[in-house]
Amino acid sequence: MADKKDFSLHDQIKKRKTQEILRGIEAQKVIRATGTHPSVEGEPAIPASPLTSLSTGSQSQQPTSSRSGDPRRTTQVAALPSAARQTHQIKVISSWAGTPHMTLSRRQRQRLIAVIATVLIMSICGVVALTAANLPPQANMPTYAALPTANAEQVLSYLKDVGLHLANVTRLNAPDDPWHAQEQINFVATIGTASGHFTLLTYYTHAAQNKDYGTLMLDPRYKSWSFVERANVLLLIPTKAPASLTTALASHLTSLLEAPYYTYLPTPTSTPK
Repeated sequence: MADKKDFSLHDQIKKRKTQEILRGIEAQKVIRATGTHPSVEGEPAIPASPLTSLSTGSQSQQPTSSRSGDPRRTTQVAALPSAARQTHQIKVISSWAGTPHMTLSRRQRQRLIAVIATVLIMSICGVVALTAANLPPQANMPTYAALPTANAEQVLSYLKDVGLHLANVTRLNAPDDPWHAQEQINFVATIGTASGHFTLLTYYTHAAQNKDYGTLMLDPRYKSWSFVERANVLLLIPTKAPASLTTALASHLTSLLEAPYYTYLPTPTSTPK
């Protein structure tokens, strides 16, 4: 008798478990069909969200063994955390996708700055060029004729006429190196007690005169030299002559070579007594 009772109780337990599994399957079918969680005793039915349905559907495909006597409560508790995790993950992905980040290397930033600076400089140059091109020509601008040339003899004769004392006058057949002049005359000029040694160079072309002018400005050998340039004449002062004598010679050369042609220059220097 005892064996039959044990066997009957064992069958009842198996039968009960089979019924619970069938109830769980039926509950899953109800959830899929209606979209609501079946109500627990004493509680209203809870509508199932799409994520919950998906979560519960994926869970229903896997065989689970529930120790609880009510499979509906187990399904409800298991579905909600999964849906919450899925919703949180979707929000994070959406936030990341909506804010793209752009990073530049140091070399790329330098190139970008150089390009912007180049564009700005070109724009400024273009504006300046357009402004200069649209400026009207200035009226009443004075125009000066080219000064006539003078030879060394004319200069010496004028200096004697204005009262300078000239001594040791030396005329060279060819100018000293490195000068490109047509004529060279060395002399000593004296006014009162002031005296100094001078070299007079005359030119027939501006190109030759510009070469010697550049030599005086750039060559270190002539750094301590002084000079006076008027028309086609260069007056070199190799030694430190008195300032009063140098000023008087410059004024006389201006009066002879430029004043007759430029009205804004002062009248010729008066003859010293």
